Order: sequence, then C-alpha cells, then structure tokens
Amino acid sequence: MINLCVNYILIMKNKLFLILTLMVFSCEESDDIVFIDCNGTENGDEMSCFGCTEINSLNYDSFATQDDGSCIWSYQITQNQSFYFIEKIIDSTGNQVDVDSFYIGAFKNNNCLGSRMWNGPYTDIPVMGNSGLIDNYLNLDEIPSFKYYDVKESLVFNLYFDGICYDNANHTDIINCGFKNNGIYYINSLSLVY
Repeated sequence: MINLCVNYILIMKNKLFLILTLMVFSCEESDDIVFIDCNGTENGDEMSCFGCTEINSLNYDSFATQDDGSCIWSYQITQNQSFYFIEKIIDSTGNQVDVDSFYIGAFKNNNCLGSRMWNGPYTDIPVMGNSGLIDNYLNLDEIPSFKYYDVKESLVFNLYFDGICYDNANHTDIINCGFKNNGIYYINSLSLVY
C-alpha cells in the first residue's frame, strides 16, 4: 500500500479564473542520502574539503575546510597543563611494544586530555586541566587514565597504569601522580590491556 500526500495548489490564470489542481506525491521515506559536495553540488563528487579540522586531533587535516566528524582524540589546550613522561609501553609478553606508529593519549572518562605520537622512551604526554570555560578535564589531584592508538590497524587499547609516578627519569623518588598545574611526572611503564 502506498502512503500518499495530497497538496492543493491554487493557480490564477489571466486574473479571471481560479483553477484547482490536485497534486499527488508519494510520502514514502527515501533511502537516498542527499549531501552537498565542496563545490556546492548536490551529491557531487568533490570531497577534498572534508576532513578533521580540529588541530589537536590525531588525524588533523590542514587542507580540510569542513569538519566531517572524523576527528580522533581531539582536545583543547588549556592554561592548566602537566606532562607525564612515559618510559615504556609493554605488550602481553612483557616487552616494549614493537609497532611502527602509535599514539598515547591521556583521558578523564572518555574525554581526551592530550596525546602524543610515541617517539621512544620518555615520550611526554601533555595533560590538560580545567580552566576557563572548560570543566570536563582534570581537577587538582585527579589522575588521568591512558590509551593506546595503533595508527596502521586503527585499534584502541586501554593502558594499565599502576599509579606510581617519579620526580625524575632515574625513578629515585615516588611522588603523587595527581594533576597539578605545571606538574612533571615520570612513569616507568604502561601495559596494554587486551
């Protein structure tokens, strides 16, 4: 059974006669998606302007002028920041992860607080705290959680963190890992959680 819509249109012809025209249209939903491409063409094929426009995302596209919702781990830089230096990322065998390209991100719940591509031992992860209008980042003494993102495989894993931080790269003095503005923390290792 077809669902019908009926529209009545009054047309004036030569200012003397009114003609009543009955127009019948199908009101069924269409599965076709209508979009406007970069040239303003409906369902066109010029898509080069779409991409991630958030500069602090892992997949920021400097050529994109229209955000397509594809941003990965985006965050805003705030005035309150700390840095967590990570010495090792450990896999299930207890060895350093052997992957060419991956990122480490700091989180509070599902909010990314900062991220950095792994560049070897003591990669620093910037971590943002609440300031100004931003109130879903870290407060004083809160501890971030960490995640791993494999670029080639597009895989995300949680990282186990034992909550132990040190005040230097030699790991001589244990300190509180809780966030404070301008804090510097050294972490021995984070382990992949499969």
